[in-house]
Amino acid sequence: MKWMVIFVSCMCWAQQGPDLPPEAAQLDWFIGEWDLTSKSLRRDGSYTSHKATSTVYRALDGYALLDEFRAYNDQNQVVFRGVSFRTYIPETGKWAIKWVMANEAGMTDLTAEYKNGELVMEGKGSDGMGAFLERAVYYNISADHYSFKLDRSYDGGKTWIKGMNLIEATRIN
Repeated sequence: MKWMVIFVSCMCWAQQGPDLPPEAAQLDWFIGEWDLTSKSLRRDGSYTSHKATSTVYRALDGYALLDEFRAYNDQNQVVFRGVSFRTYIPETGKWAIKWVMANEAGMTDLTAEYKNGELVMEGKGSDGMGAFLERAVYYNISADHYSFKLDRSYDGGKTWIKGMNLIEATRIN
């Protein structure tokens, strides 16, 4: 019985709602478990690097993707948690994304679409530093790897903090 539950659970990861357009499968490559090397830009311009994981699965009867993100310290303790909810909106031809940080003030509302083989996102949100505009891109996408870059502006787009977060991801399964 234990194996059956695991098998059924894995099968659910890849299923999507029966009446979704084909574009809703654009992010199927993202479903699964990922090991991440995440670099965050410090105020002095240097980067801090940490290990993280991402687990992505279908939710809401296949109509959305849920991405659970966890960052770890050197003792392998979880030091940060966040989750993104992604759903394809046929009327706009774009993905609607909501990013929420656990136990911290901060949320981001984004839209995303594919451009030249990259998933390009833009939106706005707020965190402990205030309101911001955000743009990000998933690139170098393959079955077992992707790269991610995030830029933010805290002054309405006049200036941008480029490469605020950089991720290299390798598929676990």
